Amino acid sequence: MTPKKNRYIDYFEYYFENKVSDESRHKRNVMLSTGVSSTGVMKLYRELLSNEAKLNTEFEDYVPSCGGILFRSVITYYERWLAGVSDKENDYFQNVCVTCGSTAAMAFVFDYLKKEKAEKVLLIGLQYFVYEILSNQNNIPSYLLTASETDKTIPEVSEIQRAVEIDRFQYLFLTLPMNPSGEKYSRDEFIQILKLCKKNDCILFLDVCQWEGCEALDESHTYYYGECIMETDSYQNTVIMDSFSKKRNIPGLRIGYVAGKSDVLNYVEYMNYITYCHQTIMGVAPIIIDYFYRMIYFESDSDRRKIIQKKFRKIILKEANNEFARYLLTYVTSKQYIEDADRFISEIIQNYDIYKNNYNYACKQLRNAGYSYIERIGGFNFVFLYNNPLGYTEKELKDYLQEEKLIYIFTQGDFCDRTQRQNDRFFIRITVADEEEEFKRKFDFLLETLKEIAQKK
Repeated sequence: MTPKKNRYIDYFEYYFENKVSDESRHKRNVMLSTGVSSTGVMKLYRELLSNEAKLNTEFEDYVPSCGGILFRSVITYYERWLAGVSDKENDYFQNVCVTCGSTAAMAFVFDYLKKEKAEKVLLIGLQYFVYEILSNQNNIPSYLLTASETDKTIPEVSEIQRAVEIDRFQYLFLTLPMNPSGEKYSRDEFIQILKLCKKNDCILFLDVCQWEGCEALDESHTYYYGECIMETDSYQNTVIMDSFSKKRNIPGLRIGYVAGKSDVLNYVEYMNYITYCHQTIMGVAPIIIDYFYRMIYFESDSDRRKIIQKKFRKIILKEANNEFARYLLTYVTSKQYIEDADRFISEIIQNYDIYKNNYNYACKQLRNAGYSYIERIGGFNFVFLYNNPLGYTEKELKDYLQEEKLIYIFTQGDFCDRTQRQNDRFFIRITVADEEEEFKRKFDFLLETLKEIAQKK
């Protein structure tokens, strides 16, 4: 059965036609669907960003169209290490193209698909609205494949298999953990998807911008995508898109990257070059040390930790032998680098504990209010099903919440599902990555408002 094509509605129409005044903009105190972490910028990032601005002189030259060499070298080392790749001949993450966030990567990927004369693309599960905008902009029909069951949004692997083998989809888009629902395929299911793509010569575009990568940090991540890609030898059937914006609450820096199938990567670099829309050289210092601390924390063997330390020192001195490099080395060669790594990781774990507490609180409140929700496995978001007692359309509900209560939410239609739902139930996305007391205040206010609406019936 061929998934139905969604009717395109300009996502921005709602926002441009329903602007609030500048006077009321500063009162936006109930943002519940931002999709990014609002727990504050981490101490390491504040410290390094401040000092990098003083010491990094590489902005005096043009940035390579694929990103700074030092930054790319560190990404390659980290990703290959985490995936357990030791063979120098293996091409896994040997080439990385830094982009202006993952959104720029998405835009360039769709431009590549247009060049390849792609007939259609498959969106697996509810997906970020930009995919639909890019699909329409490039005249490439997008088809949304969601679960047939009501207790989840992601389809079974067998449904993806039918779409590939019967409906002949060659280009698949998947976000893990899912945005907006926080769902995630098991390791076995993900392996099956990778094998399916390799067998049928498909390309899987994998967005991992909310995937922390290690169970030690976020207990929901019980496997690593790199290991699965290596196990199935499917790297040339995969394009990985990542961003640091959501993981570390630095969306304004617009730093992401693409890796994977070589001809896609080459085209993304080409688009970086001709559009001048690529990441600046600034803002990479904290990410480099972030990677270093994560590897030190993950590795328990003292001798291997020293190998990691030496490798980082070698990469930094080779690619940036200047005052900025020497500053980075003070973190890498510090006598207390293990303790520093522990403190940094503790802050990450503390944030994930906050997300878990907020999610558990929201679930309890939803159960008490009679709402159902989809279990969050990972990421910053989950969805609950709005019962819609007055038969609002999604736009009508959002208009009311915004104009009357200054509550801002994203609903199911904001994630490529354009089915008109007069009188029907629909999902509302909730972002749990917020300070606990602030989250409780916002979420309780939303539920109180929805209760008031129901009482009007």
